Amino acid sequence: ADERPTYSYQQPQNSYSPPQNTYQAPESSEEVYSAPSEESYSASSEEEYGYGPAKYDFDWSVKDEYSGNDFGQEEIRDGDRTDGSYYVHLPDGRLQKVTYYVDGDSGYVAEVTY
Repeated sequence: ADERPTYSYQQPQNSYSPPQNTYQAPESSEEVYSAPSEESYSASSEEEYGYGPAKYDFDWSVKDEYSGNDFGQEEIRDGDRTDGSYYVHLPDGRLQKVTYYVDGDSGYVAEVTY
């Protein structure tokens, strides 16, 4: 008797149908752009928007006993003059404080103390 295996493979039947076209060709929309016929903006000056010399005053700080973080900053500005300082408690226990100012074109002038 012939005991060789027999093969009975058949191609699976499609369980789906071909996709249907659900799109349409885009509508033609030709928009024509041209340069404005006249100037569409006006040159402005600072006064027009009410800008004046800068003026502010702020401060903030963090003091967290659990982590040991202790630092902060304060700053005041009036026109071209800015004065401020910031500090941090360093890991070695010292307090580092930077006091600074900027006045017009002087640049940033700082003094560091411990």
